[in-house]
Amino acid sequence: IIGQIQNVTDRKRAQSEIEESQRFIAQLATTIPEQVLVTDLTTHQIVYANRDRAHLAVAALDATLRAADPAAADLHPDDQQRCLDELSTIRGQNDDETFTTHLKLRNDGGGWSDLQLHHRIFKRDALGQPTQLLTVWEDVTEAQRSQRALVESQRLLSRMAEALPNIVYLADLTGLSARDGIIYANRSLPALLGYPEDRIKELGWTAFLSSILHPDDLPELMHLTQAWLALADGELLEHDYRLRDAAGAWHWMRGREVVFERDD
Repeated sequence: IIGQIQNVTDRKRAQSEIEESQRFIAQLATTIPEQVLVTDLTTHQIVYANRDRAHLAVAALDATLRAADPAAADLHPDDQQRCLDELSTIRGQNDDETFTTHLKLRNDGGGWSDLQLHHRIFKRDALGQPTQLLTVWEDVTEAQRSQRALVESQRLLSRMAEALPNIVYLADLTGLSARDGIIYANRSLPALLGYPEDRIKELGWTAFLSSILHPDDLPELMHLTQAWLALADGELLEHDYRLRDAAGAWHWMRGREVVFERDD
């Protein structure tokens, strides 16, 4: 016989490190909540998926890669041309660039799911053309629905505040906010009393109120912050005071305050 003996320690060590790296990547991919996919840009086949949610993922990628194809009917009509345009951008991006996009895809229930996709070139051929696409996507339908509900709620509250004849305000008792602690007001107190709008900017809320407050009501105003800090949740504080308008007339005002938020 004729034979040879070769030292393959380095090769075995490198192979072990590769296997360890692959195990780490596989474990990491299974722990992240998002779907991770690698897709062949020629065949549109998914060559890797980190979990079994590929039915929606396949449709999402097919919709992106075949946006101009009539078969991509599950893609929302508003997104088809945009996805086709974005595909050219994705194919032309550098390896270290990530392209993020959103699309709506018809789900199994017949409704629309909002998806957020992050694309990155994963592999190129010998000529430098992209051959595989790495995509991380997540279903953000609930987040988008919550965001829309929040916007609608804020819009409703804003319209309600605008319709109220009274002044509604939100004050920061820490004293760290701009406008002398007043965070929000639905209408202008100076304007209501005939003063210029810039009077508040010149003096600040506390100094402005002190300048037009009836002298007999000043002691109560000085202790108002302590009274607010002592309020329990749901407890209402009411107090009456007089303010002088720009013409010199006195007006009885009634303040009603409750706790809006507490610190940690």
